[in-house]
Amino acid sequence: MSMNYEIISQLLTGAIGGAIITSLIAPYINRTTERRKNRADVMEAIIQVESDRWAGKGNAKHSDFRRSIVILKAKAMIAGGIDSRIVNEYIEIAQIARKFSDADYYPDGVFESDEPTAGSIPASLSNLASGLAENLIEYVVKPFRSHSTNKVLNEMRNSVKKYKDKEKRGKEKK
Repeated sequence: MSMNYEIISQLLTGAIGGAIITSLIAPYINRTTERRKNRADVMEAIIQVESDRWAGKGNAKHSDFRRSIVILKAKAMIAGGIDSRIVNEYIEIAQIARKFSDADYYPDGVFESDEPTAGSIPASLSNLASGLAENLIEYVVKPFRSHSTNKVLNEMRNSVKKYKDKEKRGKEKK
């Protein structure tokens, strides 16, 4: 009889210990998986904004572009740990690029600008928007590790300032 009691006691102790460990570890694993999925959703939203910022035949309508921006903001908010200032910095440049694309696109494919263009957007502006998207994706992947929010934000703002200064110098020469 005492042998059965010891076996039952050991089984109960093992089951209770396993339940306690499982109750502590399972939520951590679930949260980690959920955070990764949310960050992946943000990266997909950035890629969608990049795709939708191009106007023209066969490309996204302006309403699709606005919608993709709202989705990006919402997914970044849900993911948490992503500073909205960084998202907004990228969105501001993406909106400027879309305005250029809307203004310079003509159904017959004729562009007014003599500057090398990338789908009716000046290449320098396209490179700026793409670069900021890459910065944002890199930040989303590792929001707390190697990138401080202020460092990324300053890098993005410096890129925008360099672009604006270059554009200003170009207009002064004309």
